Amino acid sequence: MRRNVFKGLPTGMLRIRWPTAAHLYDVRAGKYLGEAREWQGDLPQGGLTILARLPYRVEGLTATVEAPAVAPGTAAVVRATLKGGAPWARHAIHMDVARPDGTVAPVYALNQWTTDGTCRFTVPHALNDPAGVWRATVRDVLSGACGTASWRVAARP
Repeated sequence: MRRNVFKGLPTGMLRIRWPTAAHLYDVRAGKYLGEAREWQGDLPQGGLTILARLPYRVEGLTATVEAPAVAPGTAAVVRATLKGGAPWARHAIHMDVARPDGTVAPVYALNQWTTDGTCRFTVPHALNDPAGVWRATVRDVLSGACGTASWRVAARP
């Protein structure tokens, strides 16, 4: 929902009512708003609010790796699994990957759709990726739930 108003006009309250209750999320803030049939909020001038209504509450997101260590030039596999109520709707999961020094490696950032509350990411390490512990952070785009997993990239022989 977007409120487009001319400069100088006051902000406005918006109220939305649905016929049934659902679990509401503020997608931009990654915040759970509760289970409700109604939402009311202040839309600032030129502001944007994105709400998600789900028939279940997302209780978390876990990230696991298939192998705790990989060789240079091979792939690490990260699995993201939603926690909460099933059957699951389709969720978008975003993954960021951090190098051993903590800097984010944008080349490994990915988005995946879930199937039955889970999805799988492949991180294809280059031969010259630094050795050490790498970390993936996964985030459910709708609910903001996050999880992390780490693995070790071995030194090149």
